[in-house]
Amino acid sequence: MGIYDRDYYQQPPSHGSFSGPRTIVGILILINVVVFFADGLFFADSHKLTSLFAVKVGTLLAPWMWWQFVSYGFAHAPFPPWEHIVGNMLVLFFLGRDIEMLYGRKEFLRLYLALLVVSGLVWAVIEQIQGAPANAGAVGASGAISGIVVLY
Repeated sequence: MGIYDRDYYQQPPSHGSFSGPRTIVGILILINVVVFFADGLFFADSHKLTSLFAVKVGTLLAPWMWWQFVSYGFAHAPFPPWEHIVGNMLVLFFLGRDIEMLYGRKEFLRLYLALLVVSGLVWAVIEQIQGAPANAGAVGASGAISGIVVLY
């Protein structure tokens, strides 16, 4: 009998129920895809969801809007360009799972959110210094994904 044949190594059989993603990476990908499609389907003309979630240069000086330093990472460039969200989610899927296994679910989530906030702050500060208009915005998880790539 091999070590993997023992009872305590066996997974209980699945009974065909959908329980959703079991990893933080899966949950993050699901949230990103749902927000992307919701914005494309329900707000196809105005992309209100993406505009609401986007971090703007003026957010630095508006503390009541600091939640955008997290929310922008779940909004991506609107339909039909798929490259932005597909690229980000593929890298998150292939590299993020290993990082999550190494650090654990809670620590990976903290790391991912911290990377989002830091990259959003850096972007906003640089744009502020360069004199960008206050309503210039950024969306996408590229800053956090870049941090995951460096950490990998």
